[in-house]
This record gives sequence, C-alpha cells and structure tokens, in this order.
Amino acid sequence: ENLFNFSDILNRILEKLAKRNPDEPPSYFSFNNISVQQGRIDYDDRVLKSRHAISDLNLSIPFLSNLPHKVEIFTLPAFSAKINGTPLVIKGKSKPFTSSIETFVQINLDGLALPAYMPFVPVPLNFELTSGLLDTRLNLGFEQTSSSKKVVLSGQAGIRKLHLQEKSGAPLIQWDKLTVLLDRVEPLNNLARLRQIKLEGPDIEVSRMKDGSFNLLHAFKLPATGRGSKPAAPKPSPEKLQPQPFVFSLERAEIVNGRLSWGDGTTDPAFGPAALVVKRLDASLSKLRTDIDFPAQIDVRMETEAGEILSHQGSLSFRRNSMQGEVVITSLKPQNLRPYFAPFFTADLGATLLDAKLPYQLAWPDAGTNLLLTHASARLHNLQIKLPKEKSNSISASDIAFDGLEFDLARQIATLDGVIVNAAKIRVKRDPDGKIDLMSMLADRSRSGKQPATENGISVASRPWQAALKQLKIEQSDIQFADEQVASRNEGKPAVQQLSNIDMTLGNLALVPQGTAASPSPLSL
Repeated sequence: ENLFNFSDILNRILEKLAKRNPDEPPSYFSFNNISVQQGRIDYDDRVLKSRHAISDLNLSIPFLSNLPHKVEIFTLPAFSAKINGTPLVIKGKSKPFTSSIETFVQINLDGLALPAYMPFVPVPLNFELTSGLLDTRLNLGFEQTSSSKKVVLSGQAGIRKLHLQEKSGAPLIQWDKLTVLLDRVEPLNNLARLRQIKLEGPDIEVSRMKDGSFNLLHAFKLPATGRGSKPAAPKPSPEKLQPQPFVFSLERAEIVNGRLSWGDGTTDPAFGPAALVVKRLDASLSKLRTDIDFPAQIDVRMETEAGEILSHQGSLSFRRNSMQGEVVITSLKPQNLRPYFAPFFTADLGATLLDAKLPYQLAWPDAGTNLLLTHASARLHNLQIKLPKEKSNSISASDIAFDGLEFDLARQIATLDGVIVNAAKIRVKRDPDGKIDLMSMLADRSRSGKQPATENGISVASRPWQAALKQLKIEQSDIQFADEQVASRNEGKPAVQQLSNIDMTLGNLALVPQGTAASPSPLSL
C-alpha cells in the first residue's frame, strides 16, 4: 500500500489541525530540558526491500517556548546519531516563534554511504552508484522579513571513493576525493560564492557510440515524463520586478592527477582504433567571477600514454566573451589520429612527431566567432609519409620548421614568416598510365554524395582566403623521379632522374584574390 505503520496516527493529527479555527488563539507552552538518549529507529522498507537503522540517537532541546516574552530567546537543539553506522551530528539555534524564524544549523556527516540511499531516488537512473562516502561540515541559516526570505549556506562538503558505472557494469566515473568549500551561497537571492572545488584522482571513461551519442550523456539522461507538451508559460506582468542576475564567483577549482580514456565508435575500424588514454591530467581555474569584468585564469596539462603532452595557460572573460592564452604541444604523434584523417589523407605518417606553440585569441561575440593566432610556430620531426601499398616512405624529412604563423579567421588571412625543410627525401613515380603516385595520398571524395552549397540553384562561393609565405628554404634534400610510362621505350626500365644535395630559397609566395597584382618571388637554387 506504500504506507508507513504510523500513517494512520499522522492522518488523525492532520485532520484535527485542518478543523481548527484559524481565529482561535494559540495554546501557549514552555518546555525545558527535553532529552532523548541512546534511542534507536529501525526502518523496514518493504517496497524497496531494504532496511535502515538509526542507532545511538541523542536529542536534546534545552528550552522551547512560544510565550510572548520568551520568543526572542534562542533555543539550542542538538541531535546526534549513527545512520546505518555513519555518524551524524546536527547542532542549531533558532527562534521558531518569531516573525523572522531566525535559524542556524550545523550539519556534520562523516562517511555516509550513498549507495544505500539510491533506491529512494524518485526517477529511474541509467547508471549505478556502487561506492561513495559523503562528508559534510555545513552551516545553514534562515531568516525572513515581511518582504523577503534568506537562506545562507556555507562550509564544506565532499564525496570520497566514488564509483559510477553503467547498468552493464562498464565503468563511467570514479575519483578519490571531491571537496567543495562554500563561502556563501544564497539560492533565493541568486548568489553563489565558492572558495574551492578540488577533484583528486578522477578516472573518466568517455565513449562515442556509432550513432554519435555519448555514454556519459546517456547515463545521466533523465527519462521522459510522458505528460505531453508543457503548457505555455504565463506572460509576466509589467509591474512584476525582474529577478536578480545570478552572481557566481569561484576562487579556485582544480583537477589533480586525473585520467581520461576516450573511444570513438563512429570512425571506420579499417583505419585502426580511435582511442586515446590521458594518463595524467592536471587543470586549474582561478578567479572566476560573473559580476565584474575580471579574467579567470585557466591552466591545463595532460600527458597521454604515448608520451604526448598538451599544455595550456590562458585567461577567460565571460563579460567579453573571449579567451586568450598559449597552447603548447610536445611530441604529438599524428599517426594516432589516422582514423580521423584517413578518409581524406590516405598516407601513413609513421613515427612523425609534432611540436607546436600556438598563442591565440578566441572571441565569440553575438556576430560570430573569431580565432587569431599570432607568432605561432610548429616543428615536424622525423617526417614519414608512406603511400598505400608501398613498403618504404615516399616522403621523409629530418625536420620541418614553421615560424611566424599569423592566422585571422574573420578576415580569412594566413601568413607564415618562414618554412625550413631539412634533409628531405622525396620519391616520385609516374605509372604506365601517366598517374603520379603522390596524388594517391588524397582520398577520392567524389562518392561522398556531398554537393557544393547553392543559393537559388547557383553555387555559393565563400570569400577567398589570402595566404602568404615570406620564405621557403630547403636544405640538403634529395628528389628522385621514376617514370614508368617510358619503360616501353627504355628496354622495359623506368627512366630515373635524381637531384641530390638540393639547397633552395624561395621568397614572397602569396595567394591573393583574383585581379590583385602579385609580386615576383625570388628564387635561389
């Protein structure tokens, strides 16, 4: 019947209260030294098939009175017990019979096991909480006037040894400790000031399914209510006051010694697994505020199991809708990204490594999004490009340096101060049909089914980009060209031409809009 064994008693009390004359004067009372010691409550939930025990229960109310000359005296109740073995201490002081109902409560919990209370969640969940211990040192205050109410929450709360998993048993999220320090939170006044959020030792499993959905979103998606469409919201009356803007501040948030696993089921498995494991993730966010124009600082450092390192230092401004900083990439292995670029670029990149420094400015005003790169640089080490079905590299280089990159997305301008190619080796082959083998690096996209954007049946051409390279240097490089098309006229052998020890400098290369005069490019070979 989903009723408690005391429901009938409670109903009789409520019925009597409902019949009470509201104009009847209150009954006055004054109690002193109310005490309950070493009590116990056993709760047998036959609906959810669980048992709970409140043991070592102690309750004390030194004073409680609604006499008019005593209502301004604070009463100091105290409660302590073990909830399923977890210590709980609540201390408070209150004026329950004044118009302000001024009340302050301390709530102290030590290691409350959360999985035992998950059956009481009123909606079905797509995940299971197998472990989690709640600790609190919270202070809660309440006060009201004739025109307002105020709830103030401060103190500390944390969850230790949390483990979340899917219904299938696959791991989702776990961490060693999450700690939240509250300076002042007023939910009724749209105010939240947090001193610290610290997450220690998180381990997160992120997967994208074949349909493009994510495991985390599926796990935390609430079920549909099934009540149909919602009624239209009433129009606010003109005289109604607008709500206060939400004010949020966070002194510091950090992730320490995290781990992240990524798997993508949307890519073609023929190109290898789309998987990444970040074995160490450290991040911090400090001085975040929404009430003033003050930039928050964001620092991130992550290292993959393959030894790749990505770090970021920068700032974020919500008021200006902007972010700026520098991204540093060390020893990135592009070959690990092959499942994503293989549909467009079919070559194997082998043991190629990429280093980069990317100072940036990112803005997202109402008009659109813009990205600026200034004084950026990149290095390709041990470049290896192997064509499909080939056993050796068609292109290799000891080092390729890109310096002085300037990039403006809004203006569609990209410039490079210089590119230096060191010790490159390029093998080019023309087959008997006249096809150049290097062209096979680019995948055939003619079957993709995508058509160019049109407007009223006319192709829409985007504004042309402007690109410039001030200097290209090639040092100590070799080029070999093998022509199999002439083999029939050369005793069945391809004609092979070899250029060795090439040193070349080419300057002032530019891609300019049609109709714009271009400057000559000086060449030294």
